[in-house]
Amino acid sequence: MIRMVRGTVIARGKDYLVIDVGGVGYKVFVPEPAALAADLNETLMLHTYLQVREDALNLFGFVDTDELAMFELLLSVNGVGPKVALATLGVLSPDMLRSAVAAEEPAMLQKAGITINRPPRDG
Repeated sequence: MIRMVRGTVIARGKDYLVIDVGGVGYKVFVPEPAALAADLNETLMLHTYLQVREDALNLFGFVDTDELAMFELLLSVNGVGPKVALATLGVLSPDMLRSAVAAEEPAMLQKAGITINRPPRDG
């Protein structure tokens, strides 16, 4: 499991960075704000989550462990995969996400692409 990468940003896209670590370029999917904030030739450290699929190995990176923990928590929600979890963290910070869940604000979660199906209340 790759849990962290540290290296130089050599390329970036809307939702990814390419980090040169000892001469190897790792494509790391990141929340959009992180991709926009990263400067080329900047040394950066990202906490990572490695998704192993039959047809791909995908690396997801986060600027702090709180974002990584929230990403992993989102993955435990039925129907939420890595791309939706990443997009959610691009719209809502971990604190905003916690607040939305605690206050039962489905509109804020839907803005981030997550639908919560609550069981009907007995009345």
